[in-house]
Amino acid sequence: MIAVDHLEHAASVGGVDRLGVGTDFGHVDAGLPESYRGAARRWAVDAGFPDGYGEGYGRGFGEMRRYADWPVLRERIADRFTDAETRGILGENFLDYWERVEAAA
Repeated sequence: MIAVDHLEHAASVGGVDRLGVGTDFGHVDAGLPESYRGAARRWAVDAGFPDGYGEGYGRGFGEMRRYADWPVLRERIADRFTDAETRGILGENFLDYWERVEAAA
């Protein structure tokens, strides 16, 4: 799965403790109505992204076609990373970062 290939590369460059997968991939859900996908594409252009930037909205990527496929991504990550690394990538690294930010504030 390409997304996990990218995670492996990022881990080799910056360390696995700096990785995280955001769950705000609503634009990926292939079950979203076309009206939403069209609005997302228009938003992207209005926000200054290059024309055609949002063409992939609603298509998914690899085995990720809709929200219900989240376990597929978790399984693919767990296939390549340790349990602790997987937990980090799927949320604990964000929490650790947030705690550091709060401590510094």
